[in-house]
Order: sequence, then C-alpha cells, then structure tokens
Amino acid sequence: MSRITLAAFLILMVAAVPLFAASPQIAFTVVPPYGSFAQLQGKMTGGNPPDWQVAVMINISGLGAWSKPYCDVNYQYAVLVPIQPDGTWTTPYATGGVDDTATEIAAYLVPTGTLVPCYLGVDGLPAALQGLSVSTVIATRAMPRQVTFGGLTWEVKTNRVPLGPGPCLFSDSTDNVWVDNLGALHLKITNRNGQWYCAEVYTDQVLGYGSYSFKVQNPPCALDPNVVLGLFTYNDIDSSYAHREIDIEFSKWAQPNNPNCEQFVIQPYSQPGHIMQFPFTAGPDSVNSFSWRRNRVLFKAATSAGMVVKQWDDMTDVPPSSSQNQNARINLWYTGAPPSSEIETVIDAFQFR
Repeated sequence: MSRITLAAFLILMVAAVPLFAASPQIAFTVVPPYGSFAQLQGKMTGGNPPDWQVAVMINISGLGAWSKPYCDVNYQYAVLVPIQPDGTWTTPYATGGVDDTATEIAAYLVPTGTLVPCYLGVDGLPAALQGLSVSTVIATRAMPRQVTFGGLTWEVKTNRVPLGPGPCLFSDSTDNVWVDNLGALHLKITNRNGQWYCAEVYTDQVLGYGSYSFKVQNPPCALDPNVVLGLFTYNDIDSSYAHREIDIEFSKWAQPNNPNCEQFVIQPYSQPGHIMQFPFTAGPDSVNSFSWRRNRVLFKAATSAGMVVKQWDDMTDVPPSSSQNQNARINLWYTGAPPSSEIETVIDAFQFR
C-alpha cells in the first residue's frame, strides 16, 4: 500500500469512528394535563431501542411517589415500558386511585432487564433511580385550584374525560365553584359551548371519626330531577368498605314524582340496612349531619331552626376510619341526562368536630 493510499485509509477510519459515543436521551412528547387519564408518551434518541426500557414514576401531593404503570405480582419490581423500533414509547400513567392528580411525572431510561424496585407511596421521587438511569425527564403539573370554606382548605375537582359519579365532567372554573363574600360555598352545573360541567370539592385535610354538619341553603326537593347533591366522606386510594363512603344525598334520581328526595347511606347502598330514604318538605334551608363513630353512624336532617325532620341511627356494617386520604366531599352532578337548565346550590356552612 502506498503512503498516499495508507493516509487516505487512516483518514476514512478516523472519520467513520466518533471520538465520543452519544448517550441515549429520553424526552416526553405528550404529558396529559392534570385530571386527564390520557396516555403518557415519549421518545428515546441516540440508542438502540431493544437495549433500553423506561421506568415511570408519579408523585401525588400528600400521597407520595408510585411506580407506574404497575409493579409485578409480588410488588417487588416495577414493570418497565418497552421502546418501539422508532424510539417512541407509550404507557398509561393513571392506573389507580387518584393518579390523574399527580403533580410530578418522571421517566427514567434504563438498560433492558434492569431490576427497578417497586415504589408504593414513598416520600418524593427516589434518588436511587437517578443512579440506575442514563437519562431522566421530569414534568411538573399545576396543583388543583383550592378554596377556603368552613375553616378548611378544599381542592376543586377537574377532569378531561367523564368520571364518576355520573359519569360527568367536573370543572375547576370559577363559574362552577366559588366562595362568596359571606363565606358560603356555591356549586353550579353549567353548560359551556354545548358541554355540561359539574362541580365537586374535597378537603385536603384527612378527616375520620367525628361529626360532619352541612347547612344547605336551597330547598332539597327543588332540584332538577336528574341532579344530585352529595355530602359525604370518601377514600380515593383504599377501595375497601366501599371507599368508606358515608352519604347524605338529595335527588329524585331522574323520577320527577319521587317524593323521597333525601337519603342517608352507608355504601354500598344495595346492601340491606344501608339506606334510608325520605321526603324533606320543611322549609327552604336545612342542616344535614352525620356523626361517625366506631360501629355507629347517627344521621340527622333538620330545619335551620333546629326542628328534626329525620333521624337515623345506623349500626349496620359501619366502616372503620382510615388515617390516609380520607376526606369530606361536596358535589353537584347529574345522573343520566343533563338537567333542563343550569343548576346552582349554596352550602352556607360546614363544620367538622
């Protein structure tokens, strides 16, 4: 080989081999908005897709960080997301509880076959995952809107796809939920551009055993027959004991001539001894309450002047209190068809003690 030919060959070899190999990188292409159950999507560049997988984590305010979409059957390792030949990847991130309310979503690019621990409600995104990954991306989503009512902070429910109850769309717009200058809470079902939106708030504070009292301004039986006003407890994460749901509900349940427009319920309502239905015709305002004790719930409906209209002392399958993610909720929604017009209700006061 001549010196000229050898020199040309060496130049070609140097040009063909990069001095530094590019590290694979990961990025989000679609991050669902807060309250959405849409798929999380991303893309890897600079690597061979079969050699890499994605570990996904979400962080929920007050509930910790969780492996997504799932963990293995033994809850030992996280299930990793495969990468397609074109470098794209897609996965559900909201696979249980209130995952759609995560304020942080993280994706970690790890070598295929990496044993990533299963994380269930740990305090923040695990630092150990940074050591396992060659590239990390974290998206931050806005916290839900909040209002102050009855001395507590309430978060306003919002979603982009129909959810229960109903299912309905719930909006955090000030057209649907607001607190007036007198401190009363307003909930309104609205129609915007042909789309109906309902309203729900829930305490950010965990509440358990105690007395829950709601002063309702509007006549309970004057609601549209399809509309439901709910005053209740609920646990989003723990589905045992029917989510520990204790209800006071106002509705005619889509039956205009139904005289029983109020009911007390320990869910599930279909079980014997779990529901009491009755008419409420004593004036426009009412004070509705339940006292939740161990093995006992005392329900009461009264006028604003204190006259008791109905009382029910229920000791049937009373759920135990939980120390996590259990709160008070108030919602205004519709069952079946939307109401004939926009509907507003006012809760003058709430008290927990």
